[in-house]
Amino acid sequence: TQLSSQLHDLSEKAKYGADFLTQLKLYPEYIKKNAEVFQTNIIQEIDNLILKLETKKQELLKYINDEIERKILLIHRQYSSYNEHIQRTTGFLQFSIEALKQSDPY
Repeated sequence: TQLSSQLHDLSEKAKYGADFLTQLKLYPEYIKKNAEVFQTNIIQEIDNLILKLETKKQELLKYINDEIERKILLIHRQYSSYNEHIQRTTGFLQFSIEALKQSDPY
């Protein structure tokens, strides 16, 4: 019964081989399904990142524009303040010159 035992072993190996071939036939579909899920997840994650980046970009652009407006307003205020100061100083100088002319007999 050694031959019988060997035939039985060979039969088991053939059965194992047939099962393995059946599994191999299923792998392409399994790989495709996994790839589809992976692609869907990647697309969703990248779309979410793009949305977050776009939102952050808009926030930063608003911040920059607000800063531009703030600085321009500050410069206008400084200009007005300095201009007013210069006009007062010029007026005072003109007044002083006229006062000196009137008090100077020559």
